Amino acid sequence: MSEKQNIEFKEVVEESVNITPQQIQARFDTLRDLSDEDMAALNKKLVKKIDWRLMPCVTLMFLMK
Repeated sequence: MSEKQNIEFKEVVEESVNITPQQIQARFDTLRDLSDEDMAALNKKLVKKIDWRLMPCVTLMFLMK
């Protein structure tokens, strides 16, 4: 086994520490330069995408019950 295959990446976060949205945003290059308005628009777009994926499944499960 090569040395690269043995490497495990673990992120250690203490349970009592609260991570702010700004800290999460700062971790990613693509999100780092976005304003609050841009982040709100991106979040809205993400929620819409998740809704369109989940709602048909939820509706089918409800109808099949």
